Parts: sequence; C-alpha cells; structure tokens
Amino acid sequence: MARVTLATTGTFVLAVALALTLAAPPAICIEFTAEDMESNDSMWALYERWSAHYEVARDAGDKLRRFRVFKETARSVYARHLGDRHYMLGLNSFADMTMDEFRDAFACKRPANGGERHFDITQQVRCG
Repeated sequence: MARVTLATTGTFVLAVALALTLAAPPAICIEFTAEDMESNDSMWALYERWSAHYEVARDAGDKLRRFRVFKETARSVYARHLGDRHYMLGLNSFADMTMDEFRDAFACKRPANGGERHFDITQQVRCG
C-alpha cells in the first residue's frame, strides 16, 4: 500500500493562489486609471463596472460592506503600480473579498491537532 502525505499548509496555498490571481494578465483583470481613484463617486462607478464585468450581484447591505473592501484593494493595487515593479496587479474577481474570506473559501486548512493528513491508497478495481 502506498501512503500519500498532504503536508501543504493553508498559507502556502494562499500565497500560490494570490500570486496566480493577482499577477494575472491584464486581459482578465478590469483596467482602471487615476481618475477612477479620485473620488468616492468615481470609485463607486469603478465598483459598478467591476461588478458588471465579473457578473457579481450583492444585496444592498452587503454591497456597501464589499465596496469598502473593494476600495482598499483598488488603492493597494494602484499604489503598487506607481512603484518600479516587475509584475502587474489588477482587479480580479476576488477584489471585494477580505483576506479572511479568501482564505476560508480557497485555502486548505490543517487539522486542528496540527498533524499531517494522509490517506492510504488501495486499488479499488482490478483492471483486465
């Protein structure tokens, strides 16, 4: 019997997922300019454009909370564009999620006891 050990931490998975999604080519990220960052109204218009692009629908209460998160993300992405970077960030489909929400949705979690996960692999069906 072969034994497979899954010792991947949530942090590693999160780092890889963020690297892949945030460094995605601009074609799959919504583009924005300095003018989009100038006022709350222009940021709201950007959020509405982003929502339409990714077909994100939120109820009124959740939309305001998500908008606050989105503004922080947009400002962070824009600030990184001002520096001399060798990579490109953009507003992808996760732009209105908090880091905790992203982790809960996409990162693997270690068992509560901190141990490794393992599964015994057995042949379920004989071939031939």
